[in-house]
Amino acid sequence: LHDALPICDVHPDAAGGQRAATQQRRRARRDVHITGGARPRLEDCEITAAGVGVLAEAESAVELVRVRVGGAEQAALLLAGAATARCENLSASADIAGVRVTGQARLVVRTADLAVQHGNGVEVSEGSQADVTALTVHSDGGHGIAIADGGRMTLGSSTLRGCGLLVGSGGEVTAENTEIADPVGDGIRVLGGGILAATSCRVHGARRPGH
Repeated sequence: LHDALPICDVHPDAAGGQRAATQQRRRARRDVHITGGARPRLEDCEITAAGVGVLAEAESAVELVRVRVGGAEQAALLLAGAATARCENLSASADIAGVRVTGQARLVVRTADLAVQHGNGVEVSEGSQADVTALTVHSDGGHGIAIADGGRMTLGSSTLRGCGLLVGSGGEVTAENTEIADPVGDGIRVLGGGILAATSCRVHGARRPGH
């Protein structure tokens, strides 16, 4: 799915199958929109120059296998409205957020590489849950992972480079075998009302902002 192609809007048709309809990319600013309880699988796909690379909402469930999202202006993957996503070998770059999970959505990640310029690698909030293994996040302008407002994450065998972990009010994180390398600011920050359980994790090389 390249910039020259129109956005793909996926939802169930009257017979309960899948149908795809095209809309103008610049008006919608999202390349793949999954809604209405649809359950598509994207495999070996590339999505480029999107506002939001993949948006799943309204109790939909998407499976992303070896998908690459490049140059997303807002978020590479956005889950909302009790949607579910399972990602294997996801590669993504974005300006503001790599993956945003909100509105009681659920995310499962088995290997992903995220690069974010100005924001957070993974955000989980509003009662959403994330089960993440083998994640690498690169960011110098935000948190690698930010959890708050009823969000929960289980994190294992992952690496945050140039960024740290933020557990905000109402957030809960269980982390194992995770490395936080050269973060700008705090490697791990837990605010009032946040819960963190970390086992066999390593934080090193913290830098002051601007250095």
